[in-house]
Amino acid sequence: MRRTRQFTAPTNVQLRDELDPIVGAMTLNIHQAADILKIHPKSVLDLIGHGYLPAARVGRAYVMLTRDVMAYVEMNIKRQTERRLGAQYRRGSPKSVGQIASS
Repeated sequence: MRRTRQFTAPTNVQLRDELDPIVGAMTLNIHQAADILKIHPKSVLDLIGHGYLPAARVGRAYVMLTRDVMAYVEMNIKRQTERRLGAQYRRGSPKSVGQIASS
C-alpha cells in the first residue's frame, strides 16, 4: 500500500516565521512599531492617541498594520526632505538642486 502525502497549506505562523520577524509581519504591537520607528514605546502610544498612527485595541494591547507604520515613516521622510530642499532655496545655497544631484 502506497502512502500519499496530503498537501497542507502553511499557517500564518509558519509564513510569518519565514519572513523578517518585524517588517514581514502583517501586524505589529507597540514595541515592534517602536523598533521600526526608532522611538520609545510611549512615543508610539502618543502617536496613536493623537491620531497619527491608526491602531486598534485588542484586549489590553494595541495592534497596528505594518503598512500603516511604514506609510507614516514614508510620509515623514517626504515631508522632511521637502523642508530641507525648500530651506536650501531660501538660504540661497551656492549649488542648485540639479548640481547637487549630478555631483
